[in-house]
Amino acid sequence: MLPTHGWPVRVPAYTVKAVWMRAPSPSGGKEWVGIACPCEFIAHWGKIGIVVQKNVVQDHQPLGLLARKLAEKTRKGYKVIAVYKSASPSPTPTTTPPPKRRESPLAKVVRALQEEVSAEEEWF
Repeated sequence: MLPTHGWPVRVPAYTVKAVWMRAPSPSGGKEWVGIACPCEFIAHWGKIGIVVQKNVVQDHQPLGLLARKLAEKTRKGYKVIAVYKSASPSPTPTTTPPPKRRESPLAKVVRALQEEVSAEEEWF
């Protein structure tokens, strides 16, 4: 469980960094939450206690986008309420090589012949 209890939105488990901000307004105040995930940026916003709007942007630099939005919101009068930062680096996708197949006796003979042919150029 992420240490984000009390946040106005659910923060995904694969989050790299998230920022919760709040600004005063004549109608009672606004909240904004920016979430940087490995390949996307998620923004949530709305009135205090009623954060119902959401936008998801596929991005290869979500931390850069979060930093730009954070600066923009700060200029508009928003103050940081909380910050979440992943303790571990974002997981990198790994591919597992397929298990090695045992080579049949016939395949060994064919491979040996192919190696001989390539070593002697052509056989006919």
